[in-house]
Amino acid sequence: MNFTFNHKLTGIFFLAVVNLMQAQSGQDTISCRKLIERGEEIYLDKPDSATILWNSAKNLVEKNLNSLNGSNNGLKNTFLKYEAQILSNLSFIYKNKGDIATALDYFERSLKISEEIGDRIGEAIELNNLGVLHQNLGDIPKALKYYERSLKIRGEVEDKKGISNVLNNIAVLYQQQGDNTKALEFFEKNLKLQKSLNDKSGISTSLNNIGFIYENEKKLDVALEYFEQALKIEKEINDLAGIGICLNNIGSVYERLGNNKKALEYLEWSLAKGEEVQDKRGIAVSLNHISGIYIENKEYNKALAYALKSMKLSKEIGYPVNIKPAAENLSRIYKALGDYKNSMINYELSVLMRDSIAGKETKKAILKNQLRFEFEKREIEIKANLKADLEKKEVLARVESKKQQVILIAVSGVGLILLFFALYAYRSFLQKKRANEEITRQKTIIEGEKKEILDSINYAQRIQRTLLPSEKNIEKMINRLTKEK
Repeated sequence: MNFTFNHKLTGIFFLAVVNLMQAQSGQDTISCRKLIERGEEIYLDKPDSATILWNSAKNLVEKNLNSLNGSNNGLKNTFLKYEAQILSNLSFIYKNKGDIATALDYFERSLKISEEIGDRIGEAIELNNLGVLHQNLGDIPKALKYYERSLKIRGEVEDKKGISNVLNNIAVLYQQQGDNTKALEFFEKNLKLQKSLNDKSGISTSLNNIGFIYENEKKLDVALEYFEQALKIEKEINDLAGIGICLNNIGSVYERLGNNKKALEYLEWSLAKGEEVQDKRGIAVSLNHISGIYIENKEYNKALAYALKSMKLSKEIGYPVNIKPAAENLSRIYKALGDYKNSMINYELSVLMRDSIAGKETKKAILKNQLRFEFEKREIEIKANLKADLEKKEVLARVESKKQQVILIAVSGVGLILLFFALYAYRSFLQKKRANEEITRQKTIIEGEKKEILDSINYAQRIQRTLLPSEKNIEKMINRLTKEK
């Protein structure tokens, strides 16, 4: 008896503990979400603070995943989704700091989690992020494969903003290969799509990219207009890293216009913004542009100091697109200073980086995938049109169905009214019939009783006539008695 009691008590206690743990886990999901969201709000201007918040959320997620240990799959998937989001966010921190190996690891881990829990949007986001990272590393064939997979998922789930991001990255790739015509085509289509989505960050990116095309084609006034439009938007959304990029682009145009004083003003401003948000790539670009201006001013020692800083950061992040221009500037500076050995070393490095960005293998991969991208883009458009037609048909079908329902209701209503009147008339007829039958029955009874009464009266009269002598006999009897006296 005691054993049974203790067994039940243990079960109740265990259930209470499980419920308490689940309640705490539910509270932790709210805390995680708030930490992630707050980090995303301050990430652009306070990356270190955002990192602290995301790492706190990461610790909370890991604690709950260990305690759940396979129970409550719904709650477990929620924490796994948060883990994937946190890893992705932290990847950008490490990428901007130049720790590409950690960024790559975190992106891949985030992708794996998204695949495991069936989060298609999360999967597409990480595929695109990995594509960008490999594109920056100069591995274009691998970048294209990631873009292709991301674009396919975006099309399947009809994620227009996601499609826009992937197409933008593909356009940048064409631009890096020197195919400005194809790149401009992609950028302009993408800009139109982003405006329809009111994606301000995306609009700014496209404006900057279109500006680059016109700058490369030496249409500097047009390029400047696009860069200034982008800067205005970045200020509106308070994206400090984005502001730094726009300032750098404007400074580059002024440099090419020969206004080095104004160019330096914008480039120094851009450098300050990059340092504020610890954007290593942005800092490297600004340093190299400033170095270029000092080369033109023949201030080679200043130029060398900026170029070396730019090369150091570019090698840390490992992007050929940044190493190449830094190596070109160093080659020019060393040549001007008479250091031909270092000049040649940097020249060869710039050629190596150029080949990495636009080598034969890369061009083959792009040509191989171009038709596929165009086909999938067309397939997405066809699906969208088919869906629109289907929705239109469904609307018409619903209208027709509604119309038929109204007619059916009206006919049913009239039928019910007619049935009501028919039932009422039939009921009145039965009532009247029963009343007539009752009157007839009562009349029959009355007539029967009347007949009985009359018969009784007649019978009594007959008896009376039988028992009593008639008046004539009485008179005869009286006359006779009189005579006898």
